[in-house]
Parts: sequence; structure tokens; C-alpha cells
Amino acid sequence: MQDPVRAAYVFGGTMALLVLPKLLGWMVMMVHRRDRRGIGGMVRGLFSVVIEVLISALIAPVMMLMQSRAVMEIVAGRDAGWAAQRRDDGGFAPGEFARAYAFPTMLGAALGAGAYAVSAPLLLWMSPVVVGLLLAIPIAAVTARASVGRALRAAGLLLTPEEREPPAILTRANELASAPPPERGERPLLRLLGDRALRAVHERMLGDAQPRARGEVDVHLAVALMRIDDAADREEAVAMLSPREAFAVMANRDALRRLAAKPEIATAGGVTRAG
Repeated sequence: MQDPVRAAYVFGGTMALLVLPKLLGWMVMMVHRRDRRGIGGMVRGLFSVVIEVLISALIAPVMMLMQSRAVMEIVAGRDAGWAAQRRDDGGFAPGEFARAYAFPTMLGAALGAGAYAVSAPLLLWMSPVVVGLLLAIPIAAVTARASVGRALRAAGLLLTPEEREPPAILTRANELASAPPPERGERPLLRLLGDRALRAVHERMLGDAQPRARGEVDVHLAVALMRIDDAADREEAVAMLSPREAFAVMANRDALRRLAAKPEIATAGGVTRAG
């Protein structure tokens, strides 16, 4: 038995919870000229909201299914896994989508058939969930393509103000990311030690050292300090450090200063250049 009035209230309340915050956000963006221009203008911004709502509604059933499976795997003591995302275009083969989303698709077909066997209105009521599950494979294939995102951005859709007018820190980060790698053999730790301004900023970002419990020893830091004391100069000390030990030094202000206190180059007859 279904109560159409109460069902309409539930549907209206659900849509208000899902859609109203997005519309309010769009309205706020319209007030500020820079933000309005950044999302493509009033019309494109509204279209972006509609597209985002539709995609979110279609993806939601699959996401809930996968999250439920992850919770059950954790409760059962199994590794639910957390693989890194692959964001490069064309990084997936068609068969991968079929294998990954075969179960949601079959579940959608079963739910649709079961709902229709009960009544056609029940199938209509469950259609947002059923359609999302049935279209899991093509939705995943389309949304995984970077070319689709580029096409939408070229059309002025699904934009953020930062994409049109990136802040200075993001511009600088992109410049550094696209810059050629450092010369082979150049060690980042030595580069940090050789730039006083950079080292000062780095030390300020480290903050205060966390108190340690009695008997608790950071093995990598302890070994790194021993190697630093044993080395004749900075370059030798850095060369003796393993990657984990070098990271421990960079994360500890006192260790970094002890390394900086070492001479830059030491010779058999003494120090040629002081640090």
C-alpha cells in the first residue's frame, strides 16, 4: 500500500535537501561579479548546477552500494582497499568498466524487475536508483574521460572562479610542477641548506616539536643525527642519509640546524668554506 500524498512529501523533502543548497550556492555566486564571471555567467552557471545534480543523482546509488560493501568488508576483517585515482585520459580499458560495475548493473536490473512485478508506480518511485545502477557502466566510462571534462570547460560549464582567474599561489605551483626536474645528483636537502631564506620559511612551517613519551625513539631521526655528527661536512652527511632519515631531518628543526652547522666542504687540511 502506498500513500501518494506522503510519498510526495518525502520526494519533495528529499529534493529540497539535495537541490536547494546547490541553488542557494548559485544565487550567492550571482551576487559577486568576479564569481559570476568565473562560473561562466548566469545561464552557464545554472546549466552547470543542473548537470551536476543529474550526474550526482545517477552516481549516488553506485556510490552507496560501493561504500556499503567497503563497510561490510571492514567489519569482516578484510582490506577494503583505497586505490589511488587514475586521472589521465584514456587510462581505462572498456573491459575494466564492465568488470568493476557488472554487479551494480545486475542489481539494478533485479531491482527494476522486482519493483515492476509489484506495481508500475513502485518502479517509477524507484526509478532514480534503478536507472543509476543500470547505467553504471556508461556513466563511469563517460565521467572517467578527461576529454569530457575539457569539452565541458571549453563550453563554459562546470567551471570554478579559480580556473578562470587562478590565484598567485596556484599559478606558482603550476609553474614549479611544469618546471624541468633538478639536475641529476642534486639533493633537495642540500638545496634547502644552501638557501637561507627558504630554510627560514621551512623552519617556521615546522612548528613546535611534539613531546614524546619516555622511552619513545624515532629510529630514523636518531640514526640521522649520528650520521650527521660522524660526517665531515654537509655533503657527506646528506650522502649518508637514507630517504627516510633525510625526511626525518627535514621534519625536525633541531636536526636541520645541526646539519646546517656542518661546514659546506671539508678537506684534509681543514674547512675550505664555512656553512
